Amino acid sequence: MRIAVCEDDSVDRSSLREAVRAAQEALCLPGEADFFPDGESMLAAVRQGRRYDLLLLDVYMEGMGGLRAAREARELLPQVQLAFITSSREFAPEAFELEALHYLVKPVEAKGVEELFRRYLGRLRQPPPQLEIRAGNRVHRFPVSLVQKIQSSRKGVDVYLKGAQQPQRVAVPLMKVEEQADPSCFLKVSRGLLVQMEYIESMDRYSCRLKDGTSALLSRKNRAEIQRKYHDFLFWNLMKEDGGY
Repeated sequence: MRIAVCEDDSVDRSSLREAVRAAQEALCLPGEADFFPDGESMLAAVRQGRRYDLLLLDVYMEGMGGLRAAREARELLPQVQLAFITSSREFAPEAFELEALHYLVKPVEAKGVEELFRRYLGRLRQPPPQLEIRAGNRVHRFPVSLVQKIQSSRKGVDVYLKGAQQPQRVAVPLMKVEEQADPSCFLKVSRGLLVQMEYIESMDRYSCRLKDGTSALLSRKNRAEIQRKYHDFLFWNLMKEDGGY
């Protein structure tokens, strides 16, 4: 999820940065957030090619107000979702005429931003894809976009997540994880290693290099099949980016 936040007060902007970060962590919702001091600079970024899924704008700003910035942004990004921040509810009816997702009153806290993100996901009806690992009566869930690799370890697996200092331990064989993982996202490159394909930096005839700088030898028995699946993954990603799929 790509977010743009417009807030002209530097103190409030700093607080919003923390609230957005905390809400993303609480919901395991990865994404990028850009912060702007006014609507003009946000619109300039959009005109230069920056794309956003959600705009969070202060209604009261020096120069261009949040409502006007939202209208102009909608002309450039017809599918963008909108939310507003203010110190009162005076402009709430006007904001909802723009089909705003939410209307946050200052001081904005992480709980309010969490509710905004839930409304955003609910409107899209596209919750982030999850990797579900069933271990006995327990189900471990990880956002696919955060999973880097899954490695066999001590009669279970270690799940390496982006931004985490230590892997998450799950007491289930790697073979069971492979059965439950989406094959369009995950690739078993060797007997003890399942990799999220976005985490692969490059692959040659004999090995693959991961984005953490480590390398892994490809399974000798399945080398050709591993290379085929990875090349298919690259091909379909390229098609999506070019709008051909």
